[in-house]
Amino acid sequence: MADPPVPFAWRSVGAVAVGLFAVLLMTAGRYGYHRDELYFLAAGRHLDWGFVDQPPLTPLLTRGMSVLVGDSLVGSRILPAVLAVATVIVAALISRELGGGRAEQLLTSAATAISAVVLIGGHWLSTTTVDLLIWAVLCWSVIRVVRIGGGPSWLWAGLTAGIGLQNKTLVLFLLVALAAGLLLDGPRRVFRDRWLWAAAGLALVIWAPNLNWQAVHGWPQLELSAAIAAGSSGSSQPWWLFLPYQLVLVSPGLVPVWVAVWWCSSARSTSSPTASSRSPTWC
Repeated sequence: MADPPVPFAWRSVGAVAVGLFAVLLMTAGRYGYHRDELYFLAAGRHLDWGFVDQPPLTPLLTRGMSVLVGDSLVGSRILPAVLAVATVIVAALISRELGGGRAEQLLTSAATAISAVVLIGGHWLSTTTVDLLIWAVLCWSVIRVVRIGGGPSWLWAGLTAGIGLQNKTLVLFLLVALAAGLLLDGPRRVFRDRWLWAAAGLALVIWAPNLNWQAVHGWPQLELSAAIAAGSSGSSQPWWLFLPYQLVLVSPGLVPVWVAVWWCSSARSTSSPTASSRSPTWC
């Protein structure tokens, strides 16, 4: 049986979450609808198991919010703020699963809350807003189930992956990366756990309606993705900007934190006395 994680820092993480929610709501009405919000409102009026450019979850959520709050601009932005807050909390839970104490959980939640992509995603409902939370929950689920040794907890990861695939197929890259990490660095025993394969089956069943829609309509999302990759979109970025742009998404102000954590992790992961002596005392 795995050792239980350290206590969760509810007060400090909760304060960060409440602060983020307040900031997002106070600024929610200071500008009009984003073009993506208008698109999702239109798509939500024509719900189906798929669209040319995406799966159906975000249009479905947008439709639900429009039914609840009507034409209220601020009201429509309550859900993305809630999703951003949930992402912050799950990030702190990931820190907890990795052995982070109260200070580490606070740092993780604060860094997540001021990350550019979280702040932007928390301002309007888009596939990215949902995707951020899905990726965080999926990472937390896999870390947790590996820590406790597998079992039925894999089903939570499968459920999360399935819901994520109904929102954005980009989550496939995360699933491949997680599988590759477990294959290369272990523990490889997880692949002998029948619950893992049950979770994979669950994810596939949830995703199946969208896959069927894409197949029936000639896989239009693949065609559109190829066009965007070729530069046929106002949001297309040159390939060489991919890595620098990640710094913008995370937030340039957090780069020192990112580098410091990477340095300390590298220093602690080696048993070399020389390497240990080079690591700063604050690691």
